[in-house]
Amino acid sequence: MFVSGLFSQTFYKSSIDGKIFFKINDDEPLNITVDKDTRTAKLDDAVFLNSIRQKYNITGLKSPFDFNNDQKLLRIYKLEFSDYENVDIIVEDLKKLKNIEFAERVPLYKAILTPNDPLYTNNQYNLNWNWHWDKINAEAAWGLCTGSSTIKVAVVDNAVWVSHPDLSGKIVAQYDAADSDNDPSPPSGGTQETQYYWSHGTHCAGLIGALTNNGVGVAGIGYNVSVIAIKTTKNSEDPMYMTALDVGLNWAANHGANVISMSFGGPDYSAAYDAVTTSFHNAGITLVAAAGNNGDGSEDNTNINYTCYPAASAYVIAVGATSADDKRAGFSEYGTWLDVSAPGGYSPNESAVTKINVLSTTFCDAYAAGSILSGKYDMMMGTSMACPIVAGLCGLMKSYAPSVTPSQIETCLKSSATSIDALNTGFSGKLGTGRVNAYAALQCINAFNSLNADFSASSTNIPAGAYVTFTDHSTGSPTGWSWTFAGGTPASFNGQIPSNIRYNNAGNYQVSLTVTKSSQTDTETKTAYIHVTSTNGITGSIPKQYNNISIYPNPAKDDVHIYFPVEIQGKAKIKIINIIGNLIKQTEENIVDQSVILNVHGMESGLYLISIENDGIKTTRKISLTN
Repeated sequence: MFVSGLFSQTFYKSSIDGKIFFKINDDEPLNITVDKDTRTAKLDDAVFLNSIRQKYNITGLKSPFDFNNDQKLLRIYKLEFSDYENVDIIVEDLKKLKNIEFAERVPLYKAILTPNDPLYTNNQYNLNWNWHWDKINAEAAWGLCTGSSTIKVAVVDNAVWVSHPDLSGKIVAQYDAADSDNDPSPPSGGTQETQYYWSHGTHCAGLIGALTNNGVGVAGIGYNVSVIAIKTTKNSEDPMYMTALDVGLNWAANHGANVISMSFGGPDYSAAYDAVTTSFHNAGITLVAAAGNNGDGSEDNTNINYTCYPAASAYVIAVGATSADDKRAGFSEYGTWLDVSAPGGYSPNESAVTKINVLSTTFCDAYAAGSILSGKYDMMMGTSMACPIVAGLCGLMKSYAPSVTPSQIETCLKSSATSIDALNTGFSGKLGTGRVNAYAALQCINAFNSLNADFSASSTNIPAGAYVTFTDHSTGSPTGWSWTFAGGTPASFNGQIPSNIRYNNAGNYQVSLTVTKSSQTDTETKTAYIHVTSTNGITGSIPKQYNNISIYPNPAKDDVHIYFPVEIQGKAKIKIINIIGNLIKQTEENIVDQSVILNVHGMESGLYLISIENDGIKTTRKISLTN
């Protein structure tokens, strides 16, 4: 067991000293200045904290989450203070403020690695070092898909040695969130044991994306997927603890991660991190986390088999660890909150006298495996290893079916997993749906990958002379689109989004779309889809009734009246755009008695354009507002 004096918490071993998350209520105005680069917030602007500042030694305020301009995340702040002993009192005082939704200690999550004593017996050479790939049917999966470099799997961990030969060219983005620089590699120096623990993130990165089929080292399940490497432990800290996860997770999401691998956790639930994972999931990022290694109490015998976060969060795939015999690794946590299990334990089995764990890339020379291995490779065990195996598989699935959602990936992972309940007496229903099967998962996700042509039109009922824009809704990631428009001009189009297809003559017209990808083809034909009515001789790109629209008053202050000089039915789609092209307001209003009344109260004074659309026909007018 690795012991370090580099890092210790004064009051709570599972919380970071001197830091509190809190969230401002959604209906409260945000008037706090934040530096967009450092995410440092101006304390003086947070006047509601004045009473807190008067009582305690408040040293700083951060706005750690700005992903996707999510307004809920932007309301989460991290308060920093030096009188650590007052943490619980400060939390309670914050909760008493009427504009605070929640306040909590910032959890201290650790790498979920079970230390392994060095093994020096030469007969280890007779064991299968690729047992974890064989167990999940990886080679068969690679026969279907070898991954895409456009899919990015983020390793948010203690550190990642980006110069490892087996990661060469695979790292497409990197950041040290703890020391605020661009080098996520572990610090140099220290004992081989220390370097082994600093290798945690590098080991995870190799399982996800080590160069595969290159005749060197090990393979990664993601094959050709790209890796984002993020360090969240300071060089001066214990390598098993991650103190900059808020910054690291935010950075990963902001830099294009499709999947985030989180081989860390602890017993403390965090409302802040729950909001973060929900936001990421809703934006299309698949989240995978280790389920924890205290299933047997070896980590903490006072809290055996605790529910581990963030794995247990609603939108995170929780991964337990199994051995080569498909039995739960004794350390792996269990419960109905697990989603799946994956290799992370022992081969050939846990009770064997001679056994190995999971082999991957490291920063150190072989330590756990001793002299039987050479180079920067070693074995580790834990749900920390099971997690990146599943995260890399999620990247492979996303490569195979790029349009799939995180929910669809999770559904296929779980439905295609091999049931292991019969092999694990007493743990039925507590190891997820089973041990992942990479080949079966790709077969499942292929259902979302099959070509299915579909489309819609901007309007299907138009007057003669009007234009229609068509939108492609095909699934299965087509690479080619061929359209035909009966009665339209032009009559055909090659490309994804045909716009301004004009219909000059009254009638009902068919539209057809054929999509292709490799040898696959699918066609969708909609008969009598576009209904064109006569305009009684009115011709041109905009019928006469649109040319004579009146807007008054102009300038306007509160209400704008849009008047149509002839009878027009239905609704008007209205957009107000400022002079630099920004959309200020968008609405859809019923046309009543040939007019629409538009409320513009409160809009800034200035010159605007009003775009008016009815039945696929658009026109634009200028208006001045004097609010």
